[in-house]
Amino acid sequence: MLNKKSLVPRLRQSFLLLAIFRCCFAAAQSHPLRTLFTHLQAIEKQSGGTLGVAAMHLPSGQTVSYHGKDPFPMASVYKFPIALHFLHQVDGGKVRLEDSVRVTRDDLRPGHSPLAVQILKEGERTLANRELLRLMLSESDNTASDVLLRLGGGAEAVNAYLAANGVTGIRVSRSEGELALDFSGVAGAPPPGGWTYERIKRAVDAVPAERRRSAYDRFLRDPRDTAQPDAVVQLLKLVAQEQLLKPQSRKLLLDMMTQTPTGMRRLKGKLPAGTVVAHKTGSTGSHNGFVGGTNDVGLIYLPHGDVIAIAVFVKNTNADEATREGTIAETARAVYDAMNAAKKR
Repeated sequence: MLNKKSLVPRLRQSFLLLAIFRCCFAAAQSHPLRTLFTHLQAIEKQSGGTLGVAAMHLPSGQTVSYHGKDPFPMASVYKFPIALHFLHQVDGGKVRLEDSVRVTRDDLRPGHSPLAVQILKEGERTLANRELLRLMLSESDNTASDVLLRLGGGAEAVNAYLAANGVTGIRVSRSEGELALDFSGVAGAPPPGGWTYERIKRAVDAVPAERRRSAYDRFLRDPRDTAQPDAVVQLLKLVAQEQLLKPQSRKLLLDMMTQTPTGMRRLKGKLPAGTVVAHKTGSTGSHNGFVGGTNDVGLIYLPHGDVIAIAVFVKNTNADEATREGTIAETARAVYDAMNAAKKR
């Protein structure tokens, strides 16, 4: 039996342990990355769709993942792994950046393609692989992307490269031309001579509204050409930590991703002025006011030299472009602030 004298010290010890527990719990609750998760929930509600986020503060390894293992349509984000694989082949001597490629009207692709606009006006062009790479990464050119995907051995070769480096959760499955056809609901075998720019445009324009709706719904469920935000951050980490490419190829890749004029209101939109961001954007088409995906992924360079790898995806939203891009910008700023604060703790 306990007497009063032995009970008092034990009660004091219990109160002390309870106080310590409360302090630790309060500290955990107020940790910047835990607060960030709550912030991301609020941002998602404003987006009108599904928000997927993954980020890692590379020096410390601190991470955040919000729907990070869910698949999201990559759209032109998939040009990032295509570029990585192509530069890997350059490093291995299989292709050269100085080699020239003849691009004709048969190579043109719909969607965003400054190269297609030029060739439609001026006729075929001969370009170096280096220029095609710049067009694909910096300008997000669909025609350049399909040319380099073909030269690199196709989607299977890109996926094998990712798997060889331990990256799962990213699937490159189709060319830009095939994506345009599937997204719009074009059915049937390719016409004799294959899918040219004009044939794709005519086929897409001829799809009835009901079939477009069904195609959009299938697109959102389709695992092809999707990525998990966590997997994209893993790939960005490998690039940043110099584990994939030779120094010259890595520098070329990041220079092109830094100099891109696309997506100025996405990852970069609300970061402090002068923040360097090497990134790749992506945007799908829309149907009946709903957009399949609006994305931006990349490396954010902090003032003190640290790097954040980040991937932000917004899926199936009827919000306008300003809201979609603002969602990505607000997410990037929230991650930037939280990881800066967490570093100082």
